[in-house]
Amino acid sequence: MRTLAAVLSCFACLTAAPRLSAQELSSTGEDCSQNGMACRYWVPEGYDSAQKYPLVIYLHGAGQRGSDNKGHVDDWADLLKAVLSPENRLKFPAFVMAPQCPGTGDAQWVDWPWENGSYDINQVAESASLKETRSMLGALQAKHQVDADRIYVIGFSMGGFGTWDMISRTPELFAAGAPTDGGGSPQAATKLQNMAVWSFHNADDGSVPVSSDREMFAALAAAGSRPIYTEGAGGHSANGRAAGDPAFFNWLFAQRRGVPGAPSERLAFSPAGGHFDAATSLTVSADPATANVKYTLDLTLPSSASGMPYTAPVKIEQSAIVTAVSTTVDDDTGEVYVFHAAPFQIGDGALPGGTVLVPSGPAPTPVPTPTGPGGSGGSGGSGSSGLAGNATLPTAPGSAGAGHAPTPGAGGASSPSAPMSLGSGSDESACSVSATSRSSGHGVPSLVVVATLLAALRRRR
Repeated sequence: MRTLAAVLSCFACLTAAPRLSAQELSSTGEDCSQNGMACRYWVPEGYDSAQKYPLVIYLHGAGQRGSDNKGHVDDWADLLKAVLSPENRLKFPAFVMAPQCPGTGDAQWVDWPWENGSYDINQVAESASLKETRSMLGALQAKHQVDADRIYVIGFSMGGFGTWDMISRTPELFAAGAPTDGGGSPQAATKLQNMAVWSFHNADDGSVPVSSDREMFAALAAAGSRPIYTEGAGGHSANGRAAGDPAFFNWLFAQRRGVPGAPSERLAFSPAGGHFDAATSLTVSADPATANVKYTLDLTLPSSASGMPYTAPVKIEQSAIVTAVSTTVDDDTGEVYVFHAAPFQIGDGALPGGTVLVPSGPAPTPVPTPTGPGGSGGSGGSGSSGLAGNATLPTAPGSAGAGHAPTPGAGGASSPSAPMSLGSGSDESACSVSATSRSSGHGVPSLVVVATLLAALRRRR
């Protein structure tokens, strides 16, 4: 039985969370269910079987688990509805696949308590649900003209965890991942150096700790990747920020498999990063141009209170991992931070933390996965989050937002953090790119809640 705090948080979400569209997607698309797991997919607008098209996999949140092949695409599916909006379908013709995680037992995209945040992928086996999803992907590839170099994974909350997990376990299959309100494994960061990643999370998320995505950004930056991370406020609903940002979709469909992430117009470097024979001049651009931009060159993460203000091109004379933050103000939610990082290796000089750049190039075409039943998921491992390098992303304490709890029966939400004042966090709350350990949320006595309320709440996540 979920705790009273979680119920109240979820009730607030029911009454306040906006939706982008009332469109019922379950009345559209085609069935791709297999082996008892539901799935729905859509073909590109104006589909031509002589052409290849990108494919977007959407992973839903915990409240939409089941077998009706309906709730996961109609409820709390802002990201999916944005991908399938008439405007985006015309601008970015693509296959879109939405599997439904079974509602039986303890099925999850990742077999890990999400209130614990980050996890160690070496200690958590791949779930049966994600194995089946890869099998569904293989079946779709065998049936249609899918561009193997443009397969993207996006997801919300429990699906944010699933997004991180899919690109981390099989990075050779995907061009980009866009997790929202989730968490991943910092230990997998070195496998994602040539993976495009743009993650979203709110500092006042009361269901999944914001530290999970902060840690992932810091780990990817230290590993020489080119991640983008957006953080604002608004509870457990950062997927709405991604869904409402046209720049996100421009970025997503620009990515190609096996090469470092292409930049976003929200915050971009020119040149974008890589290896240079001699010193180079770096230009940083942000949209809107009025954004406050700060940067660092030593693997520490800048904030509105720390780092060097960007006012003109910067001469990079020694190997560095450049990290920048763009700060703007949203009229509804306050300050919004967009982080971006990229490696700049000058000559033979070593990058901070001993990072070695992995040459990029065309990835091999994957063989479609057999469509047999997926294997069993493993049990959750320890919460150790050992990271490489020395970047830190301090957090400041804050009060819980109005985000709804991930699922009935989940533990209490971890204490969230306020929007980033990155220079003011305590040592205890710092997301340090070093060996750290994460723990779960607060213990609150379970209370019996009216059954009708629980039934209503379960669908809203």
